[in-house]
Amino acid sequence: MPEQGSGGIAGDVLAISWQVAVAVGVPLFAAAWLSQQVTQDTALQLVVVMGGLVVAGAGMSLVIRRYMAAHPVPPTTEQAREAGLRWEREIEAERRKKEADRELQ
Repeated sequence: MPEQGSGGIAGDVLAISWQVAVAVGVPLFAAAWLSQQVTQDTALQLVVVMGGLVVAGAGMSLVIRRYMAAHPVPPTTEQAREAGLRWEREIEAERRKKEADRELQ
């Protein structure tokens, strides 16, 4: 994973996109190729491709865990919590006002 601040968000997205492509693409292409080489039985080919999907899912999990370890989410501050509650109260007040206006009509 790139160091934080190495290329900004664009650098992080580019690095992750390549990791996702490799983590998903390689197992699926390998499974598709292997299923053609091993057998012509459709059911067995499906099992091999499903195995490739499982490996791809494990690879995605690894990519996400590595990214989250490199970019931890900071705990929510009291100021942010209060701002969220204020916003929620504003939305609720607007909703009540609209309902009251509808009742008056």
